[in-house]
Amino acid sequence: MTYISAFFTRPKLKAAAIHLAISMGIAALAMGLVYGLWYPSPLHTALGVGSIFLLIVVIDLILGPLLTYVVYTPNKSSLRFDLTVIACVQIAALLYGLHTVGSGRPAYMVFTKDRFNLVLAYEVPTIAGTPAKPELLMQNPWAQPLLGYQLKSATVPSGVANYPVLDLMMASALSGGPDVSNVPAFHTDYREALPAIIATSDTFNTLKTTDPIAKARVDALRAKYPANSLLAALKIKYTVYTVVLRPSDAAILGIEPVDVF
Repeated sequence: MTYISAFFTRPKLKAAAIHLAISMGIAALAMGLVYGLWYPSPLHTALGVGSIFLLIVVIDLILGPLLTYVVYTPNKSSLRFDLTVIACVQIAALLYGLHTVGSGRPAYMVFTKDRFNLVLAYEVPTIAGTPAKPELLMQNPWAQPLLGYQLKSATVPSGVANYPVLDLMMASALSGGPDVSNVPAFHTDYREALPAIIATSDTFNTLKTTDPIAKARVDALRAKYPANSLLAALKIKYTVYTVVLRPSDAAILGIEPVDVF
């Protein structure tokens, strides 16, 4: 009984509560980074990062304070060492989770031809080798934009001198690898794509569908955005979302987790 009563002491509860409060503060900062900068809504849903990261955070929040509760005993000679080990393990687990989700964060949203493509940090290559025999080398994902994805357009290189590069990119795209939109060397200022965006995008009036579900999706967007908005597809892995754009400057008004095309 003495051991049991000692296990449920006020100092233990206080120590665990303090540890929980500190852990929640750190977790809030980490979630702000992940959901506020790296995976703004609704991209975290499309990429499935929510369940993975939340699982890591929840385990971190439970495990740290629980271990503190177990080991905490006032005047214990090894208490400082025990708490340091717990904190190090907890921080290591959180950093591992951040590294995992950070490597797959959106780095670029690139307009190419008639749609947007979301390029993740680990999907960015550079062109190496010689002009006659180019090759793609994947870059360090942490060398890509860290404070949110950058909006770009991409232009397919032309001319006889670029035939080896074109062949390389075509072979890569056909095999499911990086495409032109993945290579920063082909990126241009987003505003340069405005004529192409206007020419290739749909409007609420040009979208024609007889499917009741698709029609309901279009009507929901029509009620939410200005009537003259432009609509373009956004390819995210194997999912297609809808980007709603302002026609005057192609500024993004919203990204909707529906495919209206």
